[in-house]
Amino acid sequence: MNSVNAGTGLGMSRLSRGLQFSFTTLLLAGILGGCTYLGNAKDGEKEPEKLEFDLSSIGIKKGSSGPLETPPPGLEEKAPAWSEIGNKYEKIGMFDYAEKCYLKCTELSPSDKFYWHSLANARKLQNKFEGSREAFIKSLDYDVNDIYTMAAIAFADAQLVKDIEARYYLLSALSIRPDFQEAWRGLYGLAHRIAEDKYMPQLERLRNFPGEGFNRCFAQSMITAYLNDHRPEDEFYWGYQVSYGYFLMNDRKYAEAESLLKKVIAAKPGSWEALRAKVGLTTLYTRVGRDDEALSLIAELEKESPKQPFVWFNKALVTRRKGDLNTAIEYLGKATSLAPDHGSWGKLFGEWMEEEKKAAKS
Repeated sequence: MNSVNAGTGLGMSRLSRGLQFSFTTLLLAGILGGCTYLGNAKDGEKEPEKLEFDLSSIGIKKGSSGPLETPPPGLEEKAPAWSEIGNKYEKIGMFDYAEKCYLKCTELSPSDKFYWHSLANARKLQNKFEGSREAFIKSLDYDVNDIYTMAAIAFADAQLVKDIEARYYLLSALSIRPDFQEAWRGLYGLAHRIAEDKYMPQLERLRNFPGEGFNRCFAQSMITAYLNDHRPEDEFYWGYQVSYGYFLMNDRKYAEAESLLKKVIAAKPGSWEALRAKVGLTTLYTRVGRDDEALSLIAELEKESPKQPFVWFNKALVTRRKGDLNTAIEYLGKATSLAPDHGSWGKLFGEWMEEEKKAAKS
């Protein structure tokens, strides 16, 4: 694979963007304000025909002008009001104004990952990939296992030629869902650029058939390769250790997984890696039936990071197991509202609701 096609799976190639930029530059040399004139009229002669162009049809957007719309009196400090205005601007292509509205949302409600997503997307639509990346990374603080956000960060990294960073986030996503096709496609697109051509045959297979039985062990081997070649002081070392712990957990090697995740927490206190390790431990304790330990760690995380969807999901499972269906439904509803993309959670919520109805009739 040559460098032109290396970005496949992660967005527009650098060559395509370069061509678009060059084409735009040439057009701007002869186009001003959305129109141009043919010929040079002399005194007494008829003005030549004025040709109007729709600049948006060739990828050129006019900068927004005029005052920024603000919420009605009394709602100026309400994030949903600003979000509604931002959404309106986004629909009509005024992405710079949408960005300002969503930035205000993050100031008013900084722990809401959805506002960070909106800000990141508004920046991405303006090709502000660094700013988009920063917003997506911030949103990951409030849902450490959001695979779609990880893929979005990897996309931005690919545009910025931060290939090692993109690899890290894609493998982090696979530690949660090994059949995540976008991640495999992204890794395939990166392999040649980061001198991992030896993985190409497997990556080519997995980008087309992500559910292959070897997906988990292959992703794990890619993480192992990094850990064998890097030291604890390297930037992504402990993050890869967390992902490795997740793979161990999914392989039912619970003792090894617990030991590794606790090691990360001790080595990187207060970090995103430690937070993700703690969330992983709540899942581990819940799976093996260590309910009291799960609830104790969940209580700690509710204070440290109260909007983690997996924490609420695990709390729902433990509470249901203890026989409190009504409260378990409440917790599961909280989890699904924080991560609506988890279809299986919504299905379970419906099943529990039906169970509650039957119990009420009996």
